[in-house]
Amino acid sequence: MFTTEVLHKGGEWFAPYTENITTNCIVTFHDDDITDAGCAALADVLTVMRRRWHPRGLRAPRGPKIPITIDLEPDMPPGIAIVVDDHAEYIHFTVRADLISERGADLITRHLSEHIPNWIRVPAKYQVQLRAV
Repeated sequence: MFTTEVLHKGGEWFAPYTENITTNCIVTFHDDDITDAGCAALADVLTVMRRRWHPRGLRAPRGPKIPITIDLEPDMPPGIAIVVDDHAEYIHFTVRADLISERGADLITRHLSEHIPNWIRVPAKYQVQLRAV
């Protein structure tokens, strides 16, 4: 199953970047732009999103570029780190403000927007297991 790992490292500042975007994905931020808790929450969100967005075939034309936005919210309900409104026409994240910097949020949404034309949103798939009665 596809997973996403989000890391951060120090040194001279750099923009976030991704590796192995079509298989298991690693997103790396600078230490100034994301916290440990932000890394864990963003990794979970991107992993769940990957179940809805699949790579387009090699011969398929690129899809549309859609807006991907993040609002940083200082007052999220207890226990909530990120809320995602995921549609084929747009993706909007509401993220607890102490998890990622505004610069980090702007850069990762720009990066995702550039790559989304190579992906296609697939219908949701649900599975229900029987419960003992």
